Amino acid sequence: MASAMAHELSQPLSAATNYIETSVQAIRECFESIQQIAATIESAGRQTARAIELVRRMRSFVMTGTVKKQPEDLAAMIANAWGSLGAPSEITLVTEIAPEAVTVHVERIHFEAVIANLLLNATQAMQAEPVRRIWVSAQIDDGNVAVRVEDSGPGIAEGSFACLFEPLFTTRPDGTGLGLPICQTLVEAHDGAIQAERPEAGRGAVFVVTLPLV
Repeated sequence: MASAMAHELSQPLSAATNYIETSVQAIRECFESIQQIAATIESAGRQTARAIELVRRMRSFVMTGTVKKQPEDLAAMIANAWGSLGAPSEITLVTEIAPEAVTVHVERIHFEAVIANLLLNATQAMQAEPVRRIWVSAQIDDGNVAVRVEDSGPGIAEGSFACLFEPLFTTRPDGTGLGLPICQTLVEAHDGAIQAERPEAGRGAVFVVTLPLV
């Protein structure tokens, strides 16, 4: 639990720190519009509140092993997850959600954490790429909502494919190897599944999260 908490809290707290630093820089440079400073400080506040909620919900999940699902707007959760990473301007995020997949039954904070982890992995994989783009799509597939996250990075190495969801397995020097196992645990708690598609030459990494229709 301690490892999972540390991993999940790093995202909103890092985002909050970035927003605060932007606000400080704006004040120092005396931007003409005070609204820009207020907006970044508000964003920092939202990410701090998200970190607090993550602690509370993760503790509840560890104690009960269950999640409290309710109808949630998928597009809004993707936007929140992207915001928790600071919404990097150098990366284009493309979202395509089929009308019948707009609403999913999840515990919001946990599912946002899953999406945020997948988006973070994608952004880190594309650091050396001239074109950086992430596609997030959702559609109904065989009675489930299938949420697909694909990036324009170098893709998944064949030798790493079988180990992706093993705890502590990582291909990055600064990686923890906890992100995907945490995602798998949270998705399965929603009676869903997560998997990576087989590597294909010339294609980036592709992860698919499936959730049951309610």
